[in-house]
Amino acid sequence: MPEAQPETPPAEEEATASPTPAPAAVPAKDAAKPRPVVYYATGRRKSSIARVRMMEGPGKITVNGKLMHQYLPLARYQRDILAPLRATKCMGRYDVVANTYGGGMTGQTGAIVLGIARAILIAEPKQKETLQGGGWLTRDARKVERKKYGFRKARRSTQYSKR
Repeated sequence: MPEAQPETPPAEEEATASPTPAPAAVPAKDAAKPRPVVYYATGRRKSSIARVRMMEGPGKITVNGKLMHQYLPLARYQRDILAPLRATKCMGRYDVVANTYGGGMTGQTGAIVLGIARAILIAEPKQKETLQGGGWLTRDARKVERKKYGFRKARRSTQYSKR
């Protein structure tokens, strides 16, 4: 009488009969590229918030995925953003990527300026006096004043009628 062998399910037989091909060998990196040093900072103004990343590069400034002159077309805004970079002589040495939300163009520009100044301070602590002298490290605390009841605006009263 032949010996009884346990039957293997057909799926198991296929798996043992034809091994799965090994994944292609991943080529080893010849020289691991050093990750660029990134300096993070946050700036706020009015109701705007800007998260700024600054890394060494040719000096490209990007705001919300667009180049600075496309997102902020007014020369005044561009001049304000470049001011701390010019004063500290960091103009062509760092790339700046800023993500902003909330508020309008003036608030977002002020938030970006504060974020850039704080990132420069982290990257080059010796520039603190220059940044403070230009007023770029000071958070502008002015916000829109709330409207009070009994008034038309925050301080504007209703028109007075003598008779």
